[in-house]
Parts: sequence; structure tokens; C-alpha cells
Amino acid sequence: MITDDIFKRDLVKEVLEIYQKGNDDLKDDLEIEIEINRWFKTHNEPPSQIFEIILERSNDGTNYKTLLAFMYGFGMGTEIDEREMFRYYLIAAEQGDPVAANQTGWCFYDGVGTRKDPENAFRWFQRSANGGDAIGMNWLAHCYEKGVGVEADVNKAFNFYLTSAYGGEPKSQYDVGRCYRNGLGVSQDYSKAVYCPDAANELGYLYEQGIGTRPDRYKSLLCYRKSAVGSDHIRKFNYANSIHDGFGGSVDKHQAIYWYRRALAYGDTEYSKVQLNRIFLNNFHT
Repeated sequence: MITDDIFKRDLVKEVLEIYQKGNDDLKDDLEIEIEINRWFKTHNEPPSQIFEIILERSNDGTNYKTLLAFMYGFGMGTEIDEREMFRYYLIAAEQGDPVAANQTGWCFYDGVGTRKDPENAFRWFQRSANGGDAIGMNWLAHCYEKGVGVEADVNKAFNFYLTSAYGGEPKSQYDVGRCYRNGLGVSQDYSKAVYCPDAANELGYLYEQGIGTRPDRYKSLLCYRKSAVGSDHIRKFNYANSIHDGFGGSVDKHQAIYWYRRALAYGDTEYSKVQLNRIFLNNFHT
């Protein structure tokens, strides 16, 4: 247990560093939450004590505010409170934090802790992107592509996807390949769809469908496997499908179930659940 106030503050800094590094590495919130909870277990520290110190220090900088909002959102050391989560993200965003600006945009986009407001969602994604946040750029590109809070402009969408992709955002790297494949905001070019940054998932699709190359289910499986280690649930679902359908030469339902469940855990609440239900309805048991 922690008894010394200085030691407590040092531990809070460790948690803050995990949170900041997770954002710098463009990890999704679920991955960051898992890493922080792992830290709590390793150090045998009650999350509530850390939460209280962060709450006390919430005026010390936007980093503390965004971490506090994050903990409210996941119920780490406190009850889940989406309104407080939104409030602290908004305060930090207004003080110029690009990560908080992206999270504020997401709250307005989905109506989490506040009302749904597409125009405000776009505005905060734009501020996040202007601050250099690659995830904020991806959301801004999405708004331009779909016309959320702004008039649709696929050319701007592609440009922001591309900028975000070179900033290291995996979702944008997939979106760039998708734009090249579909001619969205750019001339259709299958070769660039294949060679765009981190295009493993896109390349898996091209091999599977035989687009711009001969169909090759084994190469498709290898590409899907490479992309599945990321945080995007679509990639995990695609890899699960390729295993389930025997792209590697044999069907492995145990592994397919594992990856469907991973996709489910990362946000695919529709397709993976359907596939799992089909497997178990066919009397397959793990």
C-alpha cells in the first residue's frame, strides 16, 4: 500500500506516462485501458487512490485532465460517468490539447456524455487535426467523406486520410488503400492500393478477390494474419474468416473462434457475433 505522498505522486506520473505513450503510439482506448489496469495489478495499488490524486491535480495541466476524463470513461478508480468524462475532455480541448479535442469530437459525434452534434463534432476533429493528432485527422477525413457536419468532399477526405496514414494511424493506412481501390478522391489505382503504408489488410482482400492479381487464398491468409495484430476489429474479423474458411489449406475452428472473439472485444458487435453463433449452432464446442 502507498503511505508516502511523494511516492504517490511518482506512481501517478507512471500512470500518466502509460497514458501519454499509448496516445503517442496511436493505440486505441481499450489497449491503453488494458495496460493501465495491468499496471495497477503489478503494483498492487487501488485505482481509487490514483484517481483521487489525479482529480486533485486536474488543474496542473491538460494531461491530467485528459487522463481524468479517460478514467471517468472506463470507471477506473471511480464510477463510470460519461458527463464528467465529456466535461474534462472539453476543458482540456479548449486549452489546446489535440488528443482531448479528438475525444471531444467523438463525444459530439456519438452523443456520449452530451448531445449528438455533427457540426461540433467536425469542429473539434478539425482542431485536433490542426494540432497534429493523426487520429483526429482520420475522423476529420471521415467527416469529409460522409458529409458529417460539413459538405462532403472526397478529395479533402483522401488528403486527410493520406496525411494521417503517414502519421502512423493504422485505420487511415487502411482507408488510403480503400480510396485507391475504389477511386475515392483519387484516381483508381490497384498497385497503390497494394503498396500504400501498412496495406496488409487491403492486400489480403485483393489476393482473396483476385483484383489486380491472380487469386491466392494462402497469400490472402498471410496478409490478414499480419494485419490482425493491430487494434482494428475489421482486420481481426477478416483473419478469423480466412481461418474459418480454410484459406491456409485446413479449417481451424478453435483459432477462428479466438479471433472472432478478439474482433468482438475490439468493437465488432455485429458480424463476429453472427459468425460465433453460426459455429456454436452447428454443434461445435470449444
